[in-house]
This record gives sequence, C-alpha cells and structure tokens, in this order.
Amino acid sequence: MFSRPPSNHVCLTAQANSTVEHLAVLARQCEAEGLATCWIDLGEPGVAEAVRRYSGREPVGVGDPRALQKHFRTHRPVAVWLHTPYPEHYPEWFWPIAQRWPLSYVPYASGFPTGGWEEGQFGLKTFKRCTWLLATHEGIRAGYLRNGIQADRVVLTGGPMAYEVRHSSATPAERSDLLWAPHWIEDYFGQGSFSTWRWTAPVILDHAKRHPELRITVRPHPFLETAIDATPDNPDAIRYRELLALPNVHRSSGTVIDDVLGSDALISEGMSLNAYFATTGRPLGMTRGSIADFPEEWEQLLGVCDALATPEEAAAWLEALPQARPSPERRDFMLTKLPTFDRSPIAIWNEHRLAAGTGARRARG
Repeated sequence: MFSRPPSNHVCLTAQANSTVEHLAVLARQCEAEGLATCWIDLGEPGVAEAVRRYSGREPVGVGDPRALQKHFRTHRPVAVWLHTPYPEHYPEWFWPIAQRWPLSYVPYASGFPTGGWEEGQFGLKTFKRCTWLLATHEGIRAGYLRNGIQADRVVLTGGPMAYEVRHSSATPAERSDLLWAPHWIEDYFGQGSFSTWRWTAPVILDHAKRHPELRITVRPHPFLETAIDATPDNPDAIRYRELLALPNVHRSSGTVIDDVLGSDALISEGMSLNAYFATTGRPLGMTRGSIADFPEEWEQLLGVCDALATPEEAAAWLEALPQARPSPERRDFMLTKLPTFDRSPIAIWNEHRLAAGTGARRARG
C-alpha cells in the first residue's frame, strides 16, 4: 500500500470586510513558496464578493459541517489561516471541526497594540487553539508567551503587509497628493476617543476647496461610514459627504499597498495605516483623539511624526506640505519597531513548519 504524499495545501477563511486584503497578501506569499491555496466561504453574507474583489479568486462554499469536514479531508491542509481571531465571527460548528487541523493566525493589523486590551490581543481562546501564531515583532511574541502560548508555536516573522510595502516593486496606477485615513472608534472602553474625523473633515474640506489642483484620497476605516450612515442628518456626516462629493476628492477603492505607495503624504490617526505609511518616511501628520492612556508604541510613533492636536495645526500642516521632506528618523523607527526580513513572513513560517514536522494537527495546550 502506498502512503499519501504530504499535502502542500493551505485554506484561508475569509470574512466580509476590506481587511480580507491582508489575507490576500498571505495567499500570495504562500503561493510564492509553492503552497496551493483555497479560499473558504463559511456561508456569511458578502464573503464571496470580498474574496473576488481582493484576490480575484472564487471561494469554495462550505456552508455546513459536513461540507467543511469533506473539504479538509480532501485537501489535508498544512495550515488553516484565520482572517480574524474572534470566535463570534465564525459559525459555532466551525470550531470543533477546524481545530483538528493546523489553525494559524497572524494579526491583520500592523501589530502595534491599540490599547490595554490584553485579552483581545493575546488571551483569546482562539490563540490557544492555533498550531501556529505569527508574531509581527517581539512585543507580540512576548504577549502570546505571557498568556500561556507555548514558545514553539509562536514564530517571529515580521508583518506580511509591512513586508509587501517595503519590498513591493509595483507602481500604483494612480497617485494622490494627500491620503486621509480617518478612524472610527469614539469610545474606547470609556477611556476616550481614538477618532478625530469630526474635526479633521472640515479642515480637509476647506483645503480641498481652496486647492482644486490637488488630488485627495479618503480611505475610511471599514466601520466609519457605517457609523456615519446611521446619523445621516448630523452636521459632521453632512460635511464628510460634502468632502467626498468634490471633484478632486475620491474614496479609495484600492488596497492598503496601493494607497501607501501611491500617496505623497498622509494625515490620520488611523493606527495600522500610520505604521505602514511611516515606513516610507514621507510626510505624516498624526492626529490624536481624546484618549488619555495612549499606548506607548503609539506615543513613540507620534514623537517621530508631525503631531496635530487641533484643527488649526492640521490646517497649517496641510498648507506647508509642498515644502515637506521625507523623514529618515521615522523610517528607521519603523524598521526597529516593525522589523521585516530578507524573506517573506510565510517563507520564514514555512521553513519553521517543515523543520518542526507536519504530523501534529491539533494545537497543544
């Protein structure tokens, strides 16, 4: 009797929002390592459309336990990559089946912490179910270890998206003079607001009207416009829509990489996007909301950006952009805080996986 050859298949479980593009980066890096990929649609609305948009692929519909079991038994994946770590994002029947296989996860955000939410970043039950956890930097690795994850399941790889930003040879089809990426969180566990969109939008609206020659791209957080649409008659919502209606302003339809590489300057409190853009060294005006306990890493990033605390400071920064120059200090800071290596994160993980052996399916712990 002949034994079945080892599998080289990975499955990607997608959610229906724009962060699926981070999973598309993983897929490209897997394919570059000779791993076959498939996209799994667990039956949630909008997943198929999101997968088609960001990957150009057609997902495999596995909308019930029997279909999922059959798919895994057929393909024997060496990794089942999770889009998000939150259990409620998946059907209840998904977990008993999927945890028999090598569940794997890498943060879809930059890897910078967004506050003191230790449980959500490192302590979820999902992490204990995973065979592989990729750490974008040492702080993430330390967080997993601090929460009882075995060291041999955590691989320091750097961030997949950061690697793409730093190593991409692509030339964006369109360029923008300015990218605005507003965040949405206005009440962070009672500590204040991350978001500044309400006072930033009028500043950018005025700037865009006075400089019709500029091309401005708006890349809102996926949840921001949902919040804006919930109060359509709010004066702030009206100004936001007025900005998007200007002929020299457009809402981004591209990827994070497109917008980072294709923009000459960024104004944002936008967390992960700030970290990716900072790696370019280009002008970055960082606004800050009312949150009192700002994470240490973000305070450090703020220190190497142009900190904008008021509408007046933001307006002055925008007017001075023609004279602004790239910042080597900011670029070097990001290389230290979010390191990447000569090989992609998936290449590093795959070598580690092969060295460890592929026999164990279930996470230990």
